[in-house]
Amino acid sequence: MANLRFWEDEVEIFGKDDTDTGTIETRWFCSDGVSTFFGETKSEAASHFGVPVGFDDETISNAATTLGRKGGSVKSELKAASSRENGKKGGRPRKENT
Repeated sequence: MANLRFWEDEVEIFGKDDTDTGTIETRWFCSDGVSTFFGETKSEAASHFGVPVGFDDETISNAATTLGRKGGSVKSELKAASSRENGKKGGRPRKENT
């Protein structure tokens, strides 16, 4: 999971009918690099990524890191089989010292 990025910006909010021209309001945006969501508060924008509403920035960042770590540490038979096949081909290339 990519790190979440936050920014605040003004958006035009339209009413329910065509006669309402809309009002300019400030909203928080949150993006993981693929999807972008917005809300009235930073935590509301982050809630779309599974971060509970009401947490501060540090907790949101820690939650994103933890979720990414858990996803990357999944072990499966398919992953093990793939690693064995790659090992037969010589494995991971060595890093060259530059």
